[in-house]
Amino acid sequence: ATGSAAASAAARRRRMQDSAAAEPDAYGGAVVVACRWATKEGGLCEEPLRGVRFALRGASLPHGAVRRGGGLAVGAARRCLMAAQLGAQPGLQEPSFWVEVLCSEGVAAAARAELEARHAGEISEESVGCGAGVRLRTEMPLVQLLGLDNALADAAGPGVRLQAAFARWAAVPDSAEG
Repeated sequence: ATGSAAASAAARRRRMQDSAAAEPDAYGGAVVVACRWATKEGGLCEEPLRGVRFALRGASLPHGAVRRGGGLAVGAARRCLMAAQLGAQPGLQEPSFWVEVLCSEGVAAAARAELEARHAGEISEESVGCGAGVRLRTEMPLVQLLGLDNALADAAGPGVRLQAAFARWAAVPDSAEG
């Protein structure tokens, strides 16, 4: 009788271990769906999230939750992920571009004034060629870059050349909560 009691206790332990191991698998799909949903429509302004990682720590499920199914877990997990987003001091980001303006020395001051009027960052200036040309380099947000080529042509003349390339994502000033 003791042999069968020990065997049934061992079988009960195996069933408990199997059900405990099955819980993450049963809810894993629901958590993945909730994570995709929460990152597709972010908590700050319903924009997709980039460069975000969620660390799930100390997640526990009530005993027997596997029998109820994972359908309820999607909404609950999404609400938890959205709360984590808002509690993590989120902020908006905008694209920032490297800008290079090539012009003659005579119109460099007008080109520099136009860049400064558009809140360009630190502007570096160097001579190009045999001293007849000037290269102005700076970094500025995309919003400020829109229409800059026409503004430079109006302010400094048609001989001004503008090149721009994506630099990085920069935080929008005053967009962070907290």
